[in-house]
Amino acid sequence: MKSDPDGMLHQALNTEDFPMPDYQNEFTSGARGFLGRVTDQEHWRQVLSDSGVDRFALSGPAYLGSTMLFRAGDPEAARKLWSTILEPAFPGPVEPPASRVPGTRCGEGTADSLHDKKRYRCAIVYRRHVATVDSDQLADVYQRAAAQYALMANSTW
Repeated sequence: MKSDPDGMLHQALNTEDFPMPDYQNEFTSGARGFLGRVTDQEHWRQVLSDSGVDRFALSGPAYLGSTMLFRAGDPEAARKLWSTILEPAFPGPVEPPASRVPGTRCGEGTADSLHDKKRYRCAIVYRRHVATVDSDQLADVYQRAAAQYALMANSTW
């Protein structure tokens, strides 16, 4: 069985120096695999169902700022997922990147929700795909968002 049959990891930003396949930090799955990683499963089950998400990829460990990539049913469903993916963990509005990366919105986590995640998260939408990138520094999360957009826009997968 192929570990990445749809090439999702080729489209996900990896911030590790020497990335290696890892069932905890570097993998692809269906929506069910994502649900096994979150605590608010009812919320996310509804969000993924409404967006027709059929594939998910995780790239990188959380302590480095991981990238999540979702493949929605169609571009309209991806836009719907993109508009809700920052809630409820990153509700604080943040100015969009100065570089004006298309299809990017960012949020800041609340103090009580940051014990196991980075301070900032940006969500990027491109066609059927929605990605999130995380960092504790605003300039860094903007750079990651630009890099993630470039990966999705220039991917041949």
